[in-house]
Amino acid sequence: MPAKIDHIDVAHEGKRYRVTMRARMDVDAGRAYAVFTDFPRLVDINPAIIKAEPIDGAAPGLQRVHTQVRVCVMSVCRVFDQVQDMQLKPPEQLSAQVIPELSNLRFGQAQWRIWDQEGEAHLHFFAEIEPDFWIPPIVGPWLIKRKLQSEAEETANGIEQLALALAPPQQPKVIETTLAGAL
Repeated sequence: MPAKIDHIDVAHEGKRYRVTMRARMDVDAGRAYAVFTDFPRLVDINPAIIKAEPIDGAAPGLQRVHTQVRVCVMSVCRVFDQVQDMQLKPPEQLSAQVIPELSNLRFGQAQWRIWDQEGEAHLHFFAEIEPDFWIPPIVGPWLIKRKLQSEAEETANGIEQLALALAPPQQPKVIETTLAGAL
């Protein structure tokens, strides 16, 4: 079952784009957080991510992660590099700050919060980015908005599916009956 997207908004102002998403996933929040912060597995969460690896260089208390993301728009694909310093605040929060000189973004930051509520994992995601590449003025912002929205949804679905795939198998319920009761 795909994640339930309660709200998603992509805003564009100047050269920056902001994405806000609230979603619910049918999985334990702790398991979703564990899956999402297992950085090499990001490639299993979203097929647009073709590489994700922790690298050296972050300040103490942070984890630097290099990702390569393939973005295809109207049959034209390009691979973008993102190097981010991730700050984990278990069990619910994660934030990222893009290192512009190592990325295809002039600016980027993101925040995630994943928590349990009423038997579901709730995800709140916010990101603000400023690409460092040329965007066609008329159709470009519309295309970027659509791509950011679809990638946010894909990521929520991927977290849920991977967390469910890694969940311990459910034990079948034992229905006790006696031979006499079954007859």
